[in-house]
Amino acid sequence: MPETRTAGATAWLRAVQRWEDGTVSGVVVHRWTGYTAADIRRHRIARCREARLNHQLDGDALVITLRDGRTETLTFHDTEPQAVPA
Repeated sequence: MPETRTAGATAWLRAVQRWEDGTVSGVVVHRWTGYTAADIRRHRIARCREARLNHQLDGDALVITLRDGRTETLTFHDTEPQAVPA
């Protein structure tokens, strides 16, 4: 069974890549703190470290699958976004 790790408010979605039929092929996730699920759904952009990962959005949690098969669940809290570093 894949390893699962849960972190609170530690990543948010920058962009989604889709196949021609509309299914998701991957996402770009920025690792940072203080962003809400609404920010994720609106695909806001910030300058943070990125990772291209398979994912599914489950309520306010983003479940990502790493290339080695491990999964990581990132949950988001309704907090105000913090300033994004330049």
